[in-house]
Amino acid sequence: MANNLTSKIQYKNYEKGEFSDEQDRSLEETLELIKSFPWDAQRGVDVQASGPGIVINGPADDYLKVSVYFNEKYTVYYLDRSGHLYEFHTSDLDIADQKVADFFHDQLSLSDFEKHFFNAGYRSHFVNKTFWYKVNKFREISRMLSLIPFLLIWVSMLMVFSINWPVWSLLFFSLLTFLLLPLFLYSAFSIFKVYRWSKNMSLWLVQGSDVIIFDNGVGSQSYLKSDICKVNMYGPPVVSRGTVLTTIMEVIFTDSNTIKFPGMVLDPVLFITKIGKQVNINYLEQKTMFRKSIRQL
Repeated sequence: MANNLTSKIQYKNYEKGEFSDEQDRSLEETLELIKSFPWDAQRGVDVQASGPGIVINGPADDYLKVSVYFNEKYTVYYLDRSGHLYEFHTSDLDIADQKVADFFHDQLSLSDFEKHFFNAGYRSHFVNKTFWYKVNKFREISRMLSLIPFLLIWVSMLMVFSINWPVWSLLFFSLLTFLLLPLFLYSAFSIFKVYRWSKNMSLWLVQGSDVIIFDNGVGSQSYLKSDICKVNMYGPPVVSRGTVLTTIMEVIFTDSNTIKFPGMVLDPVLFITKIGKQVNINYLEQKTMFRKSIRQL
């Protein structure tokens, strides 16, 4: 029997892996936490393992979660240390409490639980995620180095064409090179400049908390989402990940403090989701190739 187990709360506006009020609690304290949880107010959203509820971490690196289900019912999830997920449904919270008591006493029976056939990735619904975002240096350096083979292939094709192709084909290919090469080089330069500027930045941001922590590589400082005055977004926000690396987000707070970071740190679409739709966002330099925001870095 465990005297105390670690428990934590997940609300419906939290992200997967986001929890609060995590601490060791006795069985009685845990049952009181379950009783005081606003079940009715938290219904109407996800009824899967990432839904709102109370998560308890067992001594065998296993987890029990009491969560919401359809029709005012409850789900009790059990995740064993091997990642196998089981679930049990009930309309009586007292029955769910008994499952919690059995879990504390190491007497939980899975005979009336339904086992999930697929078990990949369920652990991420129960464990804490750090929510620190930073530049993936290996990925970005690899991305920049991958541009070199394309340039070499292009030059090699130009050399082959100059020997075996008619003059008009060579002129056409040379003109195409003259037009596209500056764009290619500028794109590579932009990626490198943004990388060099942001490689040591880190940002802590979750959907369910008002706090923002930003580290520019020299020191970190805390801010509040509720203090955001507006956001200036330089570059395209809602396109594929590969084209928003150099999109720059400038967050301006009511006290005139600002923080700036690129899509290399946090994808713009995810950033917008996390700060909330009520924030005023100015979309700038949406279709500008040679962006002033990058030149000024």
